[in-house]
Amino acid sequence: MIVYTYMTNEVKTHLAKLGIDKFIKDNGLKLVVCLHADHMLWECPGGHLWNIQMVKDAVKQDNN
Repeated sequence: MIVYTYMTNEVKTHLAKLGIDKFIKDNGLKLVVCLHADHMLWECPGGHLWNIQMVKDAVKQDNN
């Protein structure tokens, strides 16, 4: 399995600016890859991988 990494304050700030930080926290997504702020992968509790565009799209759907 992929080793989990931590999120720096810069990454947390970027996610908050995008408005997706709450969705990530509420859905239990864990950051597994972070090359830089726009190239991240998260793993959900079910084992599926989410990229940043998938998270943005899900947040958009939740807001509609």
